[in-house]
Amino acid sequence: MRRRTVFAAAAVLSGVLYSSFWLEGLLPTGTDPVAGYASELFARDRPLRPLFASTEVLAGLSALVAGAVGAFAPERRPRTALAVLCWAGLLLFGAMTVVDALVFPMDCAPSADAACARAEAAGRLSASHAMHEAASSTAVLGGLAAMAGSAGAVRAGLRPGLLLLAAVQAAATALLLWLIASGGDVGIVQRIQISLFSVWLIVLGVAHGPDE
Repeated sequence: MRRRTVFAAAAVLSGVLYSSFWLEGLLPTGTDPVAGYASELFARDRPLRPLFASTEVLAGLSALVAGAVGAFAPERRPRTALAVLCWAGLLLFGAMTVVDALVFPMDCAPSADAACARAEAAGRLSASHAMHEAASSTAVLGGLAAMAGSAGAVRAGLRPGLLLLAAVQAAATALLLWLIASGGDVGIVQRIQISLFSVWLIVLGVAHGPDE
C-alpha cells in the first residue's frame, strides 16, 4: 500500500473517530453536553464507556500512524522546523489520546452526578481521575502544535485553509481556558474545539501526502 494511502486513511479515520461525541445526540449517555467535558462519555462509570473509549483509543492510534508516516517519509527538500513540529505534535496528540482513555480515564461524570462532583471538589477521587486532566491537556497541546506546524508540512496552496483552522482552534482554546478559570459551562466550546481538530485531520488526510 502506498505511503500516501496509509497516511490519508489514518488521518481521516482519526478525524472521524475523534468526533464520535456527536453520537451523544442519539444515544442515552446520561451526560450533559453543555456543562460537561466530552471525556465524561468514557468515564469508568458511564454505561457507554466501551463505545466511546474504543473510538478515542482508535482515534489516537490512527493519529500515531499518520504522524509516524509523516515524520519518517523521505523528503524531497530539507525538512523544516515547522514540519517537525507538525509531525511531533501529531504523535504527541495520538499518544496522549490513547493514554487519557485507557490509562487515565475519569472515575465518573461530574456534570451528570452530583456525588461525583462533590467527590471531585473534595479531592476524593482516584489518581487516574486527577491525571486525566494532565493527559487530556497534553493531547490538546500536541494537537495545537501539529496545527501550527502544518504550514511547514504541506504544499503552499493548502496552507491558508489549514492555518485558518489553527487560528480558530487557538481562539477556541483560549475561550475554553477562560471558561474553566471562571467556572462556566465548558461543554459546547470544548466540543467545537474537538470538531475543529477533527476537520483539520480530515483535510490534512484528504489533501496532503507526506511524500509530496
